[in-house]
Formats: sequence, structure tokens, C-alpha cells
Amino acid sequence: MKSEYDKTTWMYIGMLFVPKTKKARLLKHLWDSRCIQYNNWHHNKDMCPHQCKYHEKNNTEIHYHEIDRSNARYRIAERWLKEFMIEKNNRGNMGLVYFNLLGLDLTKMDLDEFGPDEGRELTIYNRFFRTTLTGGAKYFFAEYDRIKIENIYHDKGSQEKHDYFPWHAGRKINLEDDKIVVSNENVIFVDSDHRRESPDLAEESPFIQFIDVILGSIFCCLHNPTKNVQKQNIGLAIKPLLFRLLNNPQNVNSGYHYHRKQQISFFPKNKLSDETEISQQLNMFGNMTRGNKSYNQFYNKRPIPLNDKEQRNLFENW
Repeated sequence: MKSEYDKTTWMYIGMLFVPKTKKARLLKHLWDSRCIQYNNWHHNKDMCPHQCKYHEKNNTEIHYHEIDRSNARYRIAERWLKEFMIEKNNRGNMGLVYFNLLGLDLTKMDLDEFGPDEGRELTIYNRFFRTTLTGGAKYFFAEYDRIKIENIYHDKGSQEKHDYFPWHAGRKINLEDDKIVVSNENVIFVDSDHRRESPDLAEESPFIQFIDVILGSIFCCLHNPTKNVQKQNIGLAIKPLLFRLLNNPQNVNSGYHYHRKQQISFFPKNKLSDETEISQQLNMFGNMTRGNKSYNQFYNKRPIPLNDKEQRNLFENW
């Protein structure tokens, strides 16, 4: 995606890590956030004791790019970020939300190294998807000698038709990684709209919606691409956490309790010119005890151009 802020081109990959022991609790918080008045969601509106009359409107797919299409979507997305993730999960130290985001500055990479124009974007995505997965798993769960990933879920889309993506990450990890094992090497593609997904997979859809909102809000902060007030507000909701993740990612004493639970990285810091250089960096990511640390092309610090309008007006009137 072309950033009008600095005329660079970026690709972002966002990944939510859900430990089995925490899955039910996280899912309940995501559902309950849809019940804006009572914070107690019932899937069957006829059995809901509250009868708020908003169940049908709130039982919708939450997607960052479409949150301005209804007040319900906007309110739910805002509650996910502010009331649940920032206040309850992070500041309340619940430890339910693990996410790893990787931003790729494509203007600093020789894209010819990833093949012809047709399908190049998917090739890049496939290559760095595995990096995001292994890097996040090893960072979040470093204390374990062995990390078991049971399933890898992904939103339905063009990746389903890619020759390698549906199986490549799991297969490569099992063949080459001595710390991570993937039980099911085949990616499970899930419709992000839980209303359209089959009953056996519908509970995975809210996680895809949640990471989409997190990723969209962070993109809004970093690139300030919209004048839509609701989307800007969603960006501002996550900005306090984002600021800390960018400027002090290893702060074990932060009141936001994000250390080894939430991570944002960018790549590369400097322009890379060939495949060998890229491969060396990818192999280093997630295990920084290997390789030359001084030549680490992954970095964290970035400016946040999205500002609160009220704060900006105060500054202008100073």
C-alpha cells in the first residue's frame, strides 16, 4: 500500500497468537463487547434476557475499512481496543492478547528478487508470513523448550489459490526449526464473517476480525491515510499502546504489560539489494542470539503522525 505520508510503499502482516488455555476467555470478551449496553452477549437473541433490540445490528462483521458504515461497527471496534484490550487486558494485566505485527518497507527491497510482477505480492507475503509466525512464537513463549502450534488460521482470500501458501509455512517450520512444531501443516481458511462460516469454524472468525481492527488502527496511526473521523478515532484508541511498543518495546515495568505479549517490528532499516541479504535477516528474526546483532535490519521505532484534533488545535492556538 502506498503511503501518502512519506511516499513509501508498505505491506503489513498481522498475527494473533491464542494459547489454548486462554482461548475461551478471550473469545468471551470479544463477544461481550458486542453487547454495548450490558456487556453480556447471547448468540440467540430470543433467549437474551436484556432484549435490547440491537442484537441484529451488533451481530455483524467488524472490519477496519468498513467501521464507518454503521455506528455499531464503530462502537464495537472502539470497545475492543479501548475498553477491552487497553484497559482490561493490558492495564489490568489479564495477559489474553498476544499479537505480532510486521511492516515491510517495499521501497527498500529489490522486488525482482521475489519473481515476476504477477503474483509477486503473494510471494512476498508468503515469505514473511512464516517470519512473523516463528518470530512471534519464539518471542512470546521463549521460556518453553518446545512450542506446539496446533492450527494456523487465515482469512479467506487470494492466499487460498497460491501454490505454496496453504502448506508452505507449516512444512518449512517442521523441517527446519528445532523449537517449534506445527501439528497441522495446512492453513485453515476461515470466513472472517462469522455469520457465513460453518458452525465448526465460526468461533475463529472473531479472532480474524479482532486482528484486522488492531492492524488497521496501527496503520492509521503510522500513515494517517484517512480524514474519516471514526477511523481516526480508532487509530487514536490504540495510539497510547503503540507509542510504548515503538519507543520502549522491552519495558518489563510498563503499566501496559505488553512485554513478550505484543510486538511490532519493521523491515528493513536500510535498503537491501539481494536475496542472500534478505534470507540472512529472515533467519535471524525471532532468535537474536544468532547472527550479527549490529547488522539487524529489523527495527521498532517509527514516528506516529496521527494526532488528536483537539490537541492539534490547542497547539495551533498557543
